[in-house]
Amino acid sequence: MSDATTLFDQRLGRYQAAIALEPTDRIPIAAGSNYFAEIYSGNTNQEIIYDTDKWLQSEEAFVRAFPATDVLRTGRIYGPLHDALGVKTYRLPGRDLEATGQFQFVETVNMLPDEYDLLIDSPAKFMVENCSPGSSANWGKSRPGRTWPSLKPVWPRPPWGPLCAQRRCTCKTLTACRSR
Repeated sequence: MSDATTLFDQRLGRYQAAIALEPTDRIPIAAGSNYFAEIYSGNTNQEIIYDTDKWLQSEEAFVRAFPATDVLRTGRIYGPLHDALGVKTYRLPGRDLEATGQFQFVETVNMLPDEYDLLIDSPAKFMVENCSPGSSANWGKSRPGRTWPSLKPVWPRPPWGPLCAQRRCTCKTLTACRSR
């Protein structure tokens, strides 16, 4: 087993033990970098949200530079997906802001008090039929007759796939899983 695999298994075990409220050798560090890791690596915010290779390389560089980090949780925003959906709730670096700017959340009213019962009765239906169309300019427009837009043209390779593949994980997420 390589040093990287051993280290990964140790960190994953630590993280899973903490989630299960079991004793660990130390508290796992699961940092949300909010672009710190990416900027530390010399990239702009725009490059990170639009280029998955730079996103992954920057996170790997950060973890190598700060080895006490067990899990780096970043990548909340994938620019091409937001562009395809016409997401109205974010202003993005390089699109709406300068390339080095921090993304911004745009406050909108997506649910009125008289819609609470609709949400309680059927949360998924409410999100698809009421909330999502209000926050996405292109919701339902890319595939006539269907509510869900087609994501295949903008998401040919999810950004988490290569990292999971390297770690022998079958769940295709960066969460602490037991699928190995």
